[in-house]
Formats: sequence, structure tokens, C-alpha cells
Amino acid sequence: MDHCSTLSDIEDSKFGANFLLEIGLKAGINAVNENKALNIPITVVENGWIVKKTADGAIVKMYPINQNLSNRLTKGTILHIKINQ
Repeated sequence: MDHCSTLSDIEDSKFGANFLLEIGLKAGINAVNENKALNIPITVVENGWIVKKTADGAIVKMYPINQNLSNRLTKGTILHIKINQ
């Protein structure tokens, strides 16, 4: 890949999207493995539930959720985040 100085340059490059997907996947795998090594549970979405998985393999269903997969994000989409304090 050519030298890129910003994330926008990487996104716009020939291999940018694949590069970002690859590093995101590797970062996620590393985070899960690190949590398992430190005996920290991970939280995931499975079959319409928020699920907590412990390092010993136990699975706890926490909350049911309604997954809305119709919202597709595109470049430039603005996300509005509500923080409850």
C-alpha cells in the first residue's frame, strides 16, 4: 500500500477498505483472547440476545434485543449518540 498520512487517505486508497477490515478483525480477535486470558467475560449479540460469555465457557443471556438490520451506514453518515448519566 502507498504511504497514507490519514485514515481518510487509507479509506480512499485502492486497498483501504480491506486493510481497515483486516486490522479491525485482528483487533477484535486480540481483545477477545486477552479478555479470556485475564478471565474477563465478553459481551456479544447472539440470536436476538445480549449474551455474556465467561472464560470457562459459561453463557448468560442478559437482555433480549430487537435487531434492526435495515439501517445501513454509508461514508459520511452522522451518528447521534445519547449518553444516560
